Amino acid sequence: EVLQDDELAFGPTPAYSFSKAALNVFTRLLAASHPAARIVAVCPGDVSTGMCSDWESPDLKTAEEAAEGVLWAATDGRGCPSG
Repeated sequence: EVLQDDELAFGPTPAYSFSKAALNVFTRLLAASHPAARIVAVCPGDVSTGMCSDWESPDLKTAEEAAEGVLWAATDGRGCPSG
């Protein structure tokens, strides 16, 4: 399966984008090689942290809002595909 542009990564620096894309590809490969397990990478979007503190975005999430997605994937995850 080929990943589309929006499934790879983007970010504030090339190094961040590359590492995020590598993690997303690794998640897909790991899920494909272990079909009995649910393998998930959570991408919460822009979160108000030191890395994004200079951004002025209406979509900036708090750390608590970002953590909700992580907790959901780890504890419930209904409808959350593996990979």
